[in-house]
Amino acid sequence: MSGTLYLVPTPIGNLGDISRRIADTLEQADFIAAEDTRVTLKLLNHLGIKKPMVSYYRHNTAAGGEAVLRRLLSGESCALVTDAGTPAISDPGEELVALCGISRQTFYYHFEDVLDVVDWWTRQGAQQQAEEKRDNHG
Repeated sequence: MSGTLYLVPTPIGNLGDISRRIADTLEQADFIAAEDTRVTLKLLNHLGIKKPMVSYYRHNTAAGGEAVLRRLLSGESCALVTDAGTPAISDPGEELVALCGISRQTFYYHFEDVLDVVDWWTRQGAQQQAEEKRDNHG
């Protein structure tokens, strides 16, 4: 069974703005894919969470995305975070979600605190991007 990809927004500016639900998601994920592990480490230290992290940023989306996808396919859960704000909106997370769509596996995407938005986005946007990439590459 495929794992779960959590799209986890992080505070912009004030670490105290993080919700309990987001902290719980970070705690429960098997690993964290971070745009900048140094920034994410500050957040995790603030919350008292110790989790394995992998780097996933603009210049390693191909290799990093494949590594995250392999782990998701093996059943692990991943919390995707950016430096500040919401992942998958104008950042490398968008490409990871599309890659998961291309894999034609069933993944569960959770967007903490705004589940209906990501549900729509993953069904519409990722499907469209996957179809465009298949058309362009195959």
